Amino acid sequence: MAFFEQLGKKISDAGQGISQSTKNLAEISRLNSAIAEDKKHIAGYTAAIGESYYRRHRDDPMNEEPERINNINKLYAEIARYEDRIKELRGIGKCPNCGADVPNGAAFCNACGARQQPPKAMETPVSGVECPNCHNIIPEGNRFCTNCGAPAPQKPVEPNAEVPAEPNTGSEAATAESAPQEPRVCKNCGQPVTEGSNFCTNCGAHLD
Repeated sequence: MAFFEQLGKKISDAGQGISQSTKNLAEISRLNSAIAEDKKHIAGYTAAIGESYYRRHRDDPMNEEPERINNINKLYAEIARYEDRIKELRGIGKCPNCGADVPNGAAFCNACGARQQPPKAMETPVSGVECPNCHNIIPEGNRFCTNCGAPAPQKPVEPNAEVPAEPNTGSEAATAESAPQEPRVCKNCGQPVTEGSNFCTNCGAHLD
């Protein structure tokens, strides 16, 4: 009888030991999670302090971290060059008045309405005529100036030159009927405008 009592006591003690070990493991896991969370917050605060220090001392020649700050300045300059190149590839320039992004070839800034300089690529086209209104070069084949919207001067017809036939009105009407609906247009000059623009890039009129 004493044997079974001792055996039962050993089994009970072993069970209590396993239960306590399980509780200990759970508590250790909880504490490790709490430590990891606190370290994450510390890393965030440290990064914020570093960013704040950098912004306050990036132009200070007497700062305490000259090498690291110099490396950060170089990286920011490199990023700026990459971003400018991306905009160049997308055909986007900057407004000289407000610094906003403006599509190349736009006559006016979408943000402030300031008149833009014609792009250099359009100043010396292969062939074209001078606009009588703004003196911008109109590429050959364009009926209107892309800078101010004025009609392009008509070249005189050379002797014995074949006069182009009038377009087929019926075909044009059929094409117009089958064409998709035109996008939003400027009420002043009738040119299509980009959604979200404040000013017409063709005539500079303020858009409602």
